[in-house]
Amino acid sequence: MVDSHRTGIAYLCRWYRLRADGAWPGRVKTGSAAPFALAGVFPSDNDTFAVNLVLDDEGPPPVV
Repeated sequence: MVDSHRTGIAYLCRWYRLRADGAWPGRVKTGSAAPFALAGVFPSDNDTFAVNLVLDDEGPPPVV
């Protein structure tokens, strides 16, 4: 049995590998936030890293 429930968010993630001649910058801002979104970069083994994004499925708040 599988239960499915709306959570109100959308989550996206993609993995990348640095080029052979690429170098990971010494200081990288690994996350950012807005009222309707979160983003992150996560270094991993073997010159790979993940980029993820979490979004509110209703989109940004209205501009007043």
